[in-house]
Amino acid sequence: MTDIQLDQATRPTTLLRGVGDVAVIAGTPDFEMRVRRALSGGQGPRMVRWPLTGPRPDAHNVAVVLIGPELTAEAMVATAKDVDHAHPGTYVALVAESIPGLLEKALRAGVRDVVAPSAEISVIYELLSRGLESAQARRVAAPAADVPTAPPPVLEAPTDRRIITVMAPKGGVGKTLTSVNLACALASVHRNEVALVDMDLQFGDVASSMHIAAEHSAVDAARGISRGESGLIKVFLTNHDSGVFVLAAPDDPAAAEDISYDASVAIIQQLSMAFPFVIIDTAAGLDAHALSVAEISTDLVFIASVDVASVRSLRRTLDALDKLGMRSQRRHLVINRADTTGGARVEDVETALGLQAITSIPVNNTILTQVNQGSPIVYSDPKSPMSRKFMQVAEVFSEEVAPLAATPKPGIALPWKRSK
Repeated sequence: MTDIQLDQATRPTTLLRGVGDVAVIAGTPDFEMRVRRALSGGQGPRMVRWPLTGPRPDAHNVAVVLIGPELTAEAMVATAKDVDHAHPGTYVALVAESIPGLLEKALRAGVRDVVAPSAEISVIYELLSRGLESAQARRVAAPAADVPTAPPPVLEAPTDRRIITVMAPKGGVGKTLTSVNLACALASVHRNEVALVDMDLQFGDVASSMHIAAEHSAVDAARGISRGESGLIKVFLTNHDSGVFVLAAPDDPAAAEDISYDASVAIIQQLSMAFPFVIIDTAAGLDAHALSVAEISTDLVFIASVDVASVRSLRRTLDALDKLGMRSQRRHLVINRADTTGGARVEDVETALGLQAITSIPVNNTILTQVNQGSPIVYSDPKSPMSRKFMQVAEVFSEEVAPLAATPKPGIALPWKRSK
């Protein structure tokens, strides 16, 4: 049995055909040989060599581009950005060793994958398989070249609607936890009138937090709007059993580059026309997408924990928003992990931030279990003390929301409703 036959015996017979070929830029002879073997020994797509600059042969028929390893990290990223711009729809991957900071730069340049120069043929095969499938999906989803795309429409949010952006300067403080449970709390009264948008476009986990398999994502919604299909925005949403409609983040972090800041705004505006409540979960910090949607929001909900670093970061965030002139939005504060040993008092956090907390949430193992199971506690256990915390947040946005009372113990009255 030859080496090629042995390679084929350990994987499916051929890669996806009819999508396109594989181009290699600045590859070594050894790596190119393994690429050819991964391409089913000549029975699947072809491998072509592309020069670093100048005309690129058969560009119209190339679906996957591999860059490296005969380039520096900076040159690979620059080349990837050029290829992604010149040949949209291709699946760009770097052939490079793991270098600190490379992946982040690569994602911004349009790179979809990274493979080591010494990768085995089976690993290269898996990458090429992902690349061909992704390139096929992107080309199917992309608008036809001869169809002009309409710019995202500029809309005014109805005055009786609430656009609620949940923000935090640091990750891991309960931002997604609050977004998901706030949405479920509002949907408990306003069923099918709440949209939840995952605007953490690279690493959002709203879908997993609600245990849903989303067929569409924000990328599809952005493309639909660019094609003038804004009236069909609902087809890109996934309906959760709680009555919340979810617009998920894309599975591929690199796909976030396909969503412009104007498209993010247009998505939120269109959803606000269809839903009285739109809740937006954002990435940690103040990225451009978060700032864009925050500017058109009616309310900003800030999440902080009681550690000093979290409070200081949020204070700087509030100051930055002030400098940007974003003072018209109503500001709200939720304090998470309020009983953490060694943390600041809730009163001290409120004083430092100049905001009174809607509620403070203690550390709770039950809620962590619910998060891991992908079940919002407001939906799975609406009468629990933790659910009532999130109901307090929802009360701020709807007078119809009232926390459900837990079953009281004999002889003990539980004053469950927050005083106004």
